[in-house]
Amino acid sequence: MSRPPGAIPPPHPSGGVASGVGPNQGAGPPPGYVGSQQQAAMMKQMMAMEQEKRAQMHMMEQQKQQQLFREQRQQQQLLAEQVSSLA
Repeated sequence: MSRPPGAIPPPHPSGGVASGVGPNQGAGPPPGYVGSQQQAAMMKQMMAMEQEKRAQMHMMEQQKQQQLFREQRQQQQLLAEQVSSLA
């Protein structure tokens, strides 16, 4: 089938797939895939969040201890005042 110069070539026949070209060819990693660098970054972020959470828990525990010590000291002062008023 000859065509005149400058004419548009006919389209490829339908139904065929060119070799080496699949649905995911050149589209990057498949869906749901996490690359090792991305996974490392996520792990690093998760570790930082865990460390932050531990620091907050430690701070809360210290505040709780301080509050308990204050309450204990107040009770001791009240008892000391009660004992001295009895004497």
